[in-house]
Amino acid sequence: AFGSSDIDGQSTSSSNAQLLKQFNHQSYVILHSGEKRNSEKDPNDKELKNDKKKIKLREAVSYEELQGQDTSFGSKLSLRNTQVYAQGPTVPMQDNTVLSQSDIEIASQHFQSQLKNWSANLAQCISSDAACKAVNDLSPNGALMKSVLQVNLSQSVSQSLQDDLKKHYFALTELLRHFWSCFPIQTKGLEEKVERMANAILKYKSSNLQRFKNTLSGEHSHLADHLMEMINIAIQKYKGWQDRQRITRT
Repeated sequence: AFGSSDIDGQSTSSSNAQLLKQFNHQSYVILHSGEKRNSEKDPNDKELKNDKKKIKLREAVSYEELQGQDTSFGSKLSLRNTQVYAQGPTVPMQDNTVLSQSDIEIASQHFQSQLKNWSANLAQCISSDAACKAVNDLSPNGALMKSVLQVNLSQSVSQSLQDDLKKHYFALTELLRHFWSCFPIQTKGLEEKVERMANAILKYKSSNLQRFKNTLSGEHSHLADHLMEMINIAIQKYKGWQDRQRITRT
Protein backbone atom coordinates (compact mmCIF):
# COMPACT_ATOMS: atom_id res chain seq x y z
CA ALA A 1 0.00 0.00 0.00
CA PHE A 2 2.82 2.41 0.85
CA GLY A 3 4.65 1.82 -2.41
CA SER A 4 1.52 2.25 -4.60
CA SER A 5 0.77 5.73 -3.15
CA ASP A 6 4.31 6.94 -3.94
CA ILE A 7 3.93 5.80 -7.55
CA ASP A 8 0.57 7.63 -7.89
CA GLY A 9 2.10 10.89 -6.52
CA GLN A 10 5.01 10.76 -8.93
CA SER A 11 2.71 10.20 -11.93
CA THR A 12 0.48 13.11 -10.89
CA SER A 13 3.41 15.57 -10.54
CA SER A 14 4.85 14.50 -13.88
CA SER A 15 1.49 15.06 -15.63
CA ASN A 16 1.21 18.55 -14.07
CA ALA A 17 4.69 19.42 -15.23
CA GLN A 18 3.82 18.26 -18.73
CA LEU A 19 0.69 20.48 -18.76
CA LEU A 20 2.71 23.54 -17.61
CA LYS A 21 5.30 22.86 -20.28
CA GLN A 22 2.63 22.70 -23.01
CA PHE A 23 0.97 25.90 -21.68
CA ASN A 24 4.26 27.80 -21.68
CA HIS A 25 4.99 26.62 -25.21
CA GLN A 26 1.61 27.77 -26.45
CA SER A 27 2.08 31.17 -24.75
CA TYR A 28 5.48 31.55 -26.38
CA VAL A 29 4.05 30.70 -29.81
CA ILE A 30 1.25 33.27 -29.39
CA LEU A 31 3.62 36.05 -28.26
CA HIS A 32 6.07 35.26 -31.03
CA SER A 33 3.35 35.37 -33.73
CA GLY A 34 2.07 38.71 -32.37
CA GLU A 35 5.54 40.29 -32.50
CA LYS A 36 5.99 39.00 -36.01
CA ARG A 37 2.76 40.60 -37.19
CA ASN A 38 3.74 43.93 -35.62
CA SER A 39 7.11 43.84 -37.36
CA GLU A 40 5.40 43.18 -40.73
CA LYS A 41 3.13 46.28 -40.50
CA ASP A 42 3.51 49.29 -42.86
CA PRO A 43 6.43 51.48 -41.65
CA ASN A 44 4.43 54.57 -42.63
CA ASP A 45 1.86 53.97 -39.87
CA LYS A 46 3.90 56.05 -37.43
CA GLU A 47 4.07 58.97 -39.86
CA LEU A 48 0.33 58.66 -40.51
CA LYS A 49 -0.39 58.92 -36.78
CA ASN A 50 1.83 62.00 -36.54
CA ASP A 51 -0.03 63.60 -39.46
CA LYS A 52 -3.37 62.95 -37.77
CA LYS A 53 -2.09 64.59 -34.58
CA LYS A 54 -0.96 67.64 -36.56
CA ILE A 55 -4.35 67.92 -38.25
CA LYS A 56 -6.19 67.75 -34.92
CA LEU A 57 -3.85 70.35 -33.43
CA ARG A 58 -4.36 72.66 -36.40
CA GLU A 59 -8.16 72.33 -36.14
CA ALA A 60 -8.00 73.20 -32.43
CA VAL A 61 -6.04 76.45 -32.85
CA SER A 62 -7.29 77.79 -36.22
CA TYR A 63 -10.68 79.32 -37.14
CA GLU A 64 -12.13 79.63 -40.60
CA GLU A 65 -13.59 83.05 -39.78
CA LEU A 66 -10.10 84.48 -39.26
CA GLN A 67 -8.62 83.12 -42.45
CA GLY A 68 -8.06 85.58 -45.25
CA GLN A 69 -10.32 85.33 -48.23
CA ASP A 70 -9.74 86.42 -51.79
CA THR A 71 -12.52 88.91 -52.38
CA SER A 72 -12.95 90.56 -55.74
CA PHE A 73 -14.80 93.87 -55.72
CA GLY A 74 -16.87 94.79 -58.70
CA SER A 75 -16.22 98.54 -58.62
CA LYS A 76 -13.63 100.88 -57.17
CA LEU A 77 -14.32 103.76 -54.80
CA SER A 78 -14.43 107.04 -56.71
CA LEU A 79 -14.43 110.28 -54.70
CA ARG A 80 -15.61 113.29 -56.64
CA ASN A 81 -15.49 115.80 -53.80
CA THR A 82 -12.79 114.89 -51.29
CA GLN A 83 -13.43 118.05 -49.28
CA VAL A 84 -16.70 116.57 -48.02
CA TYR A 85 -14.84 113.63 -46.46
CA ALA A 86 -12.42 115.99 -44.71
CA GLN A 87 -15.13 118.19 -43.16
CA GLY A 88 -17.58 115.43 -42.26
CA PRO A 89 -21.31 115.05 -43.03
CA THR A 90 -23.66 118.03 -42.76
CA VAL A 91 -27.41 118.13 -42.26
CA PRO A 92 -29.26 119.20 -45.43
CA MET A 93 -31.38 122.27 -44.68
CA GLN A 94 -33.63 122.12 -47.75
CA ASP A 95 -35.69 119.17 -46.47
CA ASN A 96 -38.75 120.52 -44.64
CA THR A 97 -40.38 117.15 -43.97
CA VAL A 98 -42.25 117.05 -40.67
CA LEU A 99 -42.48 113.66 -38.95
CA SER A 100 -45.38 112.86 -36.66
CA GLN A 101 -45.01 111.15 -33.30
CA SER A 102 -46.43 107.91 -34.71
CA ASP A 103 -43.89 107.91 -37.56
CA ILE A 104 -41.07 108.32 -35.07
CA GLU A 105 -42.39 105.47 -32.89
CA ILE A 106 -42.77 103.15 -35.92
CA ALA A 107 -39.26 103.96 -37.11
CA SER A 108 -37.88 103.35 -33.61
CA GLN A 109 -39.63 99.98 -33.33
CA HIS A 110 -38.39 98.96 -36.79
CA PHE A 111 -34.84 99.94 -35.85
CA GLN A 112 -35.00 97.95 -32.60
CA SER A 113 -36.32 94.85 -34.39
CA GLN A 114 -33.48 95.07 -36.90
CA LEU A 115 -30.94 95.26 -34.09
CA LYS A 116 -32.41 92.18 -32.38
CA ASN A 117 -32.29 90.13 -35.59
CA TRP A 118 -28.88 91.39 -36.68
CA SER A 119 -26.03 88.92 -36.96
CA ALA A 120 -22.47 89.43 -38.14
CA ASN A 121 -21.76 88.17 -41.66
CA LEU A 122 -18.02 87.73 -41.51
CA ALA A 123 -17.91 86.08 -44.90
CA GLN A 124 -18.63 89.42 -46.59
CA CYS A 125 -16.13 91.44 -44.54
CA ILE A 126 -12.99 92.68 -46.20
CA SER A 127 -9.62 91.54 -44.98
CA SER A 128 -7.64 93.51 -42.41
CA ASP A 129 -5.05 94.52 -45.04
CA ALA A 130 -7.73 95.95 -47.32
CA ALA A 131 -9.35 97.82 -44.42
CA CYS A 132 -6.04 99.37 -43.37
CA LYS A 133 -5.33 100.39 -46.96
CA ALA A 134 -8.77 102.08 -47.24
CA VAL A 135 -8.18 104.02 -44.00
CA ASN A 136 -4.77 105.16 -45.19
CA ASP A 137 -6.12 106.22 -48.59
CA LEU A 138 -8.91 108.30 -46.96
CA SER A 139 -6.64 109.85 -44.33
CA PRO A 140 -5.07 113.30 -44.85
CA ASN A 141 -2.26 113.12 -47.41
CA GLY A 142 -3.49 109.67 -48.45
CA ALA A 143 -3.75 108.44 -52.01
CA LEU A 144 -7.34 109.77 -52.37
CA MET A 145 -6.91 112.89 -50.22
CA LYS A 146 -3.99 114.65 -51.86
CA SER A 147 -6.01 117.80 -52.57
CA VAL A 148 -7.15 118.28 -48.94
CA LEU A 149 -5.31 120.97 -47.07
CA GLN A 150 -4.85 120.44 -43.35
CA VAL A 151 -4.65 123.80 -41.58
CA ASN A 152 -4.08 124.08 -37.84
CA LEU A 153 -6.66 126.45 -36.37
CA SER A 154 -4.28 127.75 -33.71
CA GLN A 155 -1.82 128.82 -36.40
CA SER A 156 -4.28 130.50 -38.78
CA VAL A 157 -6.60 132.23 -36.26
CA SER A 158 -5.55 134.82 -33.71
CA GLN A 159 -5.98 134.18 -30.00
CA SER A 160 -8.54 136.98 -29.60
CA LEU A 161 -10.68 135.52 -32.38
CA GLN A 162 -10.46 132.07 -30.79
CA ASP A 163 -11.63 133.53 -27.46
CA ASP A 164 -14.62 135.24 -29.14
CA LEU A 165 -15.52 132.02 -30.93
CA LYS A 166 -15.44 130.08 -27.65
CA LYS A 167 -17.70 132.65 -25.97
CA HIS A 168 -20.29 132.34 -28.75
CA TYR A 169 -20.17 128.55 -28.55
CA PHE A 170 -20.69 128.59 -24.78
CA ALA A 171 -23.59 131.07 -24.99
CA LEU A 172 -25.35 129.39 -27.91
CA THR A 173 -24.99 125.83 -26.61
CA GLU A 174 -26.53 126.93 -23.30
CA LEU A 175 -29.56 128.37 -25.13
CA LEU A 176 -29.87 125.27 -27.28
CA ARG A 177 -29.60 123.01 -24.23
CA HIS A 178 -32.68 124.65 -22.69
CA PHE A 179 -34.47 124.59 -26.05
CA TRP A 180 -33.95 120.89 -26.77
CA SER A 181 -34.80 119.91 -23.17
CA CYS A 182 -38.41 121.01 -23.85
CA PHE A 183 -39.02 118.09 -26.23
CA PRO A 184 -41.26 116.20 -26.18
CA ILE A 185 -43.61 119.07 -25.35
CA GLN A 186 -46.39 117.61 -23.23
CA THR A 187 -47.31 120.39 -20.79
CA LYS A 188 -48.36 124.02 -21.00
CA GLY A 189 -45.20 125.06 -19.16
CA LEU A 190 -43.00 123.41 -21.77
CA GLU A 191 -44.94 125.15 -24.55
CA GLU A 192 -44.27 128.53 -22.98
CA LYS A 193 -40.61 127.68 -22.38
CA VAL A 194 -39.95 126.49 -25.94
CA GLU A 195 -41.47 129.71 -27.30
CA ARG A 196 -39.26 131.82 -25.03
CA MET A 197 -36.13 129.86 -25.96
CA ALA A 198 -36.91 130.02 -29.69
CA ASN A 199 -37.32 133.79 -29.49
CA ALA A 200 -34.08 134.07 -27.50
CA ILE A 201 -32.19 132.00 -30.08
CA LEU A 202 -33.54 134.11 -32.97
CA LYS A 203 -32.59 137.28 -31.13
CA TYR A 204 -29.10 135.95 -30.47
CA LYS A 205 -28.74 135.05 -34.15
CA SER A 206 -29.83 138.47 -35.43
CA SER A 207 -27.76 140.49 -32.97
CA ASN A 208 -24.73 138.85 -31.33
CA LEU A 209 -23.96 136.17 -33.90
CA GLN A 210 -24.58 138.40 -36.89
CA ARG A 211 -22.32 141.08 -35.44
CA PHE A 212 -19.60 138.46 -34.86
CA LYS A 213 -20.00 137.15 -38.40
CA ASN A 214 -19.61 140.65 -39.83
CA THR A 215 -16.27 141.05 -38.07
CA LEU A 216 -14.82 137.94 -39.71
CA SER A 217 -12.62 138.37 -42.72
CA GLY A 218 -13.08 136.41 -45.93
CA GLU A 219 -10.71 133.59 -44.99
CA HIS A 220 -12.36 133.20 -41.56
CA SER A 221 -15.99 133.61 -42.60
CA HIS A 222 -16.56 129.87 -42.32
CA LEU A 223 -15.97 129.89 -38.55
CA ALA A 224 -19.57 130.97 -37.89
CA ASP A 225 -21.14 128.44 -40.27
CA HIS A 226 -21.50 125.72 -37.66
CA LEU A 227 -23.10 128.12 -35.19
CA MET A 228 -25.61 129.23 -37.83
CA GLU A 229 -26.30 125.61 -38.75
CA MET A 230 -27.15 124.65 -35.15
CA ILE A 231 -29.54 127.59 -34.92
CA ASN A 232 -31.25 126.74 -38.23
CA ILE A 233 -31.81 123.14 -37.12
CA ALA A 234 -33.40 124.31 -33.86
CA ILE A 235 -35.63 126.84 -35.61
CA GLN A 236 -36.67 124.21 -38.15
CA LYS A 237 -37.70 121.96 -35.25
CA TYR A 238 -39.63 124.82 -33.65
CA LYS A 239 -41.50 125.66 -36.87
CA GLY A 240 -42.39 122.01 -37.38
CA TRP A 241 -43.85 121.90 -33.88
CA GLN A 242 -45.84 125.09 -34.57
CA ASP A 243 -47.28 123.57 -37.75
CA ARG A 244 -48.42 120.47 -35.88
CA GLN A 245 -49.99 122.64 -33.18
CA ARG A 246 -52.01 124.59 -35.76
CA ILE A 247 -53.18 121.36 -37.40
CA THR A 248 -54.34 119.84 -34.10
CA ARG A 249 -56.13 123.03 -33.03
CA THR A 250 -58.04 123.30 -36.29
